[in-house]
Amino acid sequence: MAQENDWLIAEAEQDGKPVILRAMSSVPRGIKTEEFSKLVSIFWEYRSPNDAGMPDSDTNEQQLTFESALEALAEGGYSYPMIVVTGNGVKEWHWYTKDSQAWMDRLNEQLKDHPTYPLAIELSDDPEWSLYHSFLSGISGR
Repeated sequence: MAQENDWLIAEAEQDGKPVILRAMSSVPRGIKTEEFSKLVSIFWEYRSPNDAGMPDSDTNEQQLTFESALEALAEGGYSYPMIVVTGNGVKEWHWYTKDSQAWMDRLNEQLKDHPTYPLAIELSDDPEWSLYHSFLSGISGR
């Protein structure tokens, strides 16, 4: 992937269920965040096989396959995956990009040979990277 940064991994609770948080440890070196002002948030709701709120093994494998397809969108400094959250029946990915519609076009191209995934996608403006910075500040020990 295009990042040199490390992922921070933390655990939390949401509604009494464990949640795994993963975020890039810092903004990738050399980029101007205001140029990557578009936030793409992807949500995959799933049924948990138990009360823990985590995906079952089949769903987890599908999510890993999906996430592998996303890796191409991080090549060439085009966009940056910054946050992944798993738990309480939802897995979510948050990416920053220059152009959300072009990003969506690239995503559709990457997924053309994949099955249809149960995704909800939200596009928004976040020129200050507020989601990312507030997410990092919420991780204790940082």
